[in-house]
Amino acid sequence: MDVLVYYILFMGLYIFIKTNMSKMPMEEINRIITAQLVGYICWFFFSFTISFMNNGIYRELLEGTFEQVCINHHSILKIFVIRLIVYSIRNIMLMLPLAFLLVISTKVKLNITVHTLIIFLITLLGMAGLSFIIGGVTLVYKNVGQLPFIISIIFLGTSITDLSILPPKLQKIIYSFPFAKSVDVLKNLESGNQIILKDEIIFLLINSSIYLIIGIIFFKKSFKKASNQGSFSRF
Repeated sequence: MDVLVYYILFMGLYIFIKTNMSKMPMEEINRIITAQLVGYICWFFFSFTISFMNNGIYRELLEGTFEQVCINHHSILKIFVIRLIVYSIRNIMLMLPLAFLLVISTKVKLNITVHTLIIFLITLLGMAGLSFIIGGVTLVYKNVGQLPFIISIIFLGTSITDLSILPPKLQKIIYSFPFAKSVDVLKNLESGNQIILKDEIIFLLINSSIYLIIGIIFFKKSFKKASNQGSFSRF
């Protein structure tokens, strides 16, 4: 059902682009559709990663099983890292059929290269860090409301928008997020607009590493604080 719903949503966007840009050269239309497709697929995959920690912790706190997770001989961080890896593999298995259906339906050609995979994995590290930050907030405050959803919507906006038209200062702010610059680079790569630069890889690696380190440290400190408060058995 996830794949079907996300497929229908993008096909609606695809029809809108084809209808409203019919007077543009076909090459330009294909470039725009390719960029939108890449951004949409990235959003589909990484939006699940953003909400992974919050959803998992929130569900177990509601069910009263989180304390059992905490008292086994493995550290809570190790448990959730392994869960995140398994969850990411599961999402890849969802992403592949969606990407295949969209490519067949739109007749867009994606050129998946080693650089594409490297950027994707680097982005996953940063998104994992962001997920750990949200997970830490959930440990302390239990219910964070629609925070993961709001971040996901911001991510969607940066994924389907051409950020190059924004003012330089605003671009710098948006590129500080762990997903904005990497998705922008992936869109340009698959659209055939640019060759990836070494400086971009270094920036993405540093940005994602910072988010991952901050996320892990924040999660561990939040877990310690919530443990000292004895709040795992109360919701």
